[in-house]
Amino acid sequence: MLSRDVKERLAELLSRLAAAGLDAQERETLEALVREAAGENATLDLYAAGRTVIPQVRSPNAAPPTLAPSPTFDLDAEPSEPIDVIGLGPLALRYHVRRKLGVGGMSDVWQVEDRRLHRTMALKIMKPELLGRPEPKARFVEEAQLTAQLQHPGILPVHEVGELPDGRAWFTMKEVHGRTLREVLREAHDDEAGLEKHELHRLVADFHRACEAVAYAHAQGVVHRDLKPDNVMMGDFGEVLVLDWGLARVDGRVERSMVDPLGEESFGIHTDRSDQFVTRIGHVAGTPAYMPPEQASGSFHELTPAADVYALGAVLFEILDGQPPYSGGSPGAILEAVIAGDRRAFPSGGVVPADLRAICERALNPEPARRYRDAASLERAVGAWLDGERQRERALAFAQTAEGLGAEVDHLRERAARLRAESAAALKAVPRWSPAEEKAAAWAKEDEAGALQREADLRELMRVEALRAALVHLPEYTEVNDTLFNHFRRLHAAAEAARDPRAISLLEGRVRLYDRGRYTDYLRGVGRITLTTDPPGAVARLHRYELRERRLVPGFVRELGATPLALPMPMGSYLLELSAPGRERVMVPVSLAREERWTGAVSLPLAGSLADDERYVPGGWFLSGGDREASAAQPRRSVFVDSFVIKRFPVTNAEFMAFLDALVAAGREAEALAHVPRQKPGRQAEEGAMIYSRRPDGGFALQVDADGDEWRPEWPVGMVTWSAAAAYCDWLAARTGQPWRLPWELEWEKAARGVDGRFYPWGDFLDPSFCCIHYSAPGRTLPAGCEAYPVDESPYGVRALAGTIREWCQDPWTPEGPAPDGGEWQPAATSRDPLISRAMRGGGFSSNPRTARIAHRTGTPGHNRLGSLGFRPVRS
Repeated sequence: MLSRDVKERLAELLSRLAAAGLDAQERETLEALVREAAGENATLDLYAAGRTVIPQVRSPNAAPPTLAPSPTFDLDAEPSEPIDVIGLGPLALRYHVRRKLGVGGMSDVWQVEDRRLHRTMALKIMKPELLGRPEPKARFVEEAQLTAQLQHPGILPVHEVGELPDGRAWFTMKEVHGRTLREVLREAHDDEAGLEKHELHRLVADFHRACEAVAYAHAQGVVHRDLKPDNVMMGDFGEVLVLDWGLARVDGRVERSMVDPLGEESFGIHTDRSDQFVTRIGHVAGTPAYMPPEQASGSFHELTPAADVYALGAVLFEILDGQPPYSGGSPGAILEAVIAGDRRAFPSGGVVPADLRAICERALNPEPARRYRDAASLERAVGAWLDGERQRERALAFAQTAEGLGAEVDHLRERAARLRAESAAALKAVPRWSPAEEKAAAWAKEDEAGALQREADLRELMRVEALRAALVHLPEYTEVNDTLFNHFRRLHAAAEAARDPRAISLLEGRVRLYDRGRYTDYLRGVGRITLTTDPPGAVARLHRYELRERRLVPGFVRELGATPLALPMPMGSYLLELSAPGRERVMVPVSLAREERWTGAVSLPLAGSLADDERYVPGGWFLSGGDREASAAQPRRSVFVDSFVIKRFPVTNAEFMAFLDALVAAGREAEALAHVPRQKPGRQAEEGAMIYSRRPDGGFALQVDADGDEWRPEWPVGMVTWSAAAAYCDWLAARTGQPWRLPWELEWEKAARGVDGRFYPWGDFLDPSFCCIHYSAPGRTLPAGCEAYPVDESPYGVRALAGTIREWCQDPWTPEGPAPDGGEWQPAATSRDPLISRAMRGGGFSSNPRTARIAHRTGTPGHNRLGSLGFRPVRS
């Protein structure tokens, strides 16, 4: 049974609701309530807010109401936040009040449940003390109307607006669960270490979404005028909402006076924080710590979207620094600081990104015209920064992937190199004629090394692609760009060393793609030449090798003047022609790689110290090996070889017969017969027939050989053993007083190709007409006179190197060849045992283009006689 006081309050409620005007459903509910209130056995479900109750009838004598049932509350419980439900009028039928959410200067906010739609909302009601004041009520209604018109995900939607029976305005809006930006910032900056990078990005991303909401308002002609961290809500499900549009102003609308008609300066202030965060409604409206100078000075009617930009800049400042740009002191002191522009600066040496700091500084410019025009402009700037950061994060991820792949590549290559070395050492310890099973373990290591190298190559490709992906996301990623540039520069340098024109062209394009102006010297290829001579004062003439008719031909460039010289020079292959009074003219080939600093010290031989058939090869560095098309070629490397003199042509038949005749004349006929050129014997241990015939005086003469070929005196001698060639050099040394000998492999190679690593004496392309090899003449190819092919000439003027005759060298033959120690090669003493296999270099009249390559290496036992194998002497 209802108590007397409840019945009295119920009657009052029903009376007031009836007077307010009800719809059909509400009238039906009222009738049921009246019938139940009159009965002695009423059954009521009670909605309660504190001790105030709203009965909802469930009676067998009346149709049940359509309102949703609600929980029953203890009417004796003490209210935490009481509300006069009777004063709500019809609103009490629609909404069940749960609890108070907050208090403002003009209103209270309650959490309510919509009985019809079963949803929770926020109900904002004007304070009772503002009754009778038209301006606050008008502004309250304007806030509701304005907010309702701003239909944006970042602005709370307003659902209904109305007026209570006592005249107070109210409106309902969406309730959001979350925290204000201020609460988030307090937590984020609580750690003295400052913001972590991911925290900064998250906060700036939330700030960006707040800017989007304000930008939408600006597009509708609305200026918020009270933006601050308290008015930005971070929802539990990722929402970012801009709240409290109570001070907002619409362009073109007459501004309402913010001073109470009774003369009071403000409608009231409610805050639980320091005064710097207070919203004032009076002569100066807004929050001092975040308002722009024009707002702080009271120009409230002249505020533009730039004012909101300033406030957003202040919020961004606090995100970055943990404190607003103006803090400390009273509101008046803060206002004075704002007007004077005396704000805090970012701490020096901070971790705030420079471009984000620049955005903040521009937004906080004291002059509105120098700020971003509106929130949309600020939003675009912050969005661009976020996009850049996201791209940077992706780029960093790709760069880290590339770094990991690089470490894997290095590890794989190290393992492959170690296995190759172990395999080579194992094979070296096994005689070449050993069966395959004795080499299987070494071969297995070699195979494993090959597999590791292929895996390394694959991962290197993946590494390059990861680096390129990083640049796609962050084109200004200098470190990655430089890494790619250096990668392709190494490949480009290797292609240049290999003299591969197609690869050079393709890789140069890659190199230029990653050049950002920092590698101009490399791309231009400018190096420097430093030259000294003995004696000094030698005149230098510069020739540059140019490609003409597929040959490298020296073309005169200019006089360089007298030595010593030091001057810049574009990369390329050159020939320096040196001359001085009383000295021989000397040709010095120079190969200048990209950005190389070439230094040479050349001694000029005394005039007359060289015979017409001798050529001087100055000491210095040259590129040896490095030709993948040449059999047994050594790896490309730079080797220093001391000066020497070499015969311009191989020893001819005429010259060799003179040697044999001298032996006979000296009573050494047996030696002459041992060294005479002979054909290969038909049987082992037999001596082959002589190529030469004997004259009546015991000397030697040319004759027709067994093949019907008549050997000519100007042809290079062939069919001689290594011992015969060495004996000739000994005889020549004794006759001339000069230390003639057979050349070492590296001496022969330098004399044949110069210093720039060319494949043939004249360049990189071979045509059969350039030298005496197979296909150089119709029918059977025979030897030719040494001057018959002038193209077959080295930069030092040495002839018949790629064709005509192959030549014995001093070195014992090994497949590995001479191994300079750090490039400083020195000849080693060697046995003159005729049975030792000896190296032979150069091409002969039966050679093909591959065996005519200067880097081609082979060997044969010293007692062998080959028709295309001769020699030429050198001397130190």
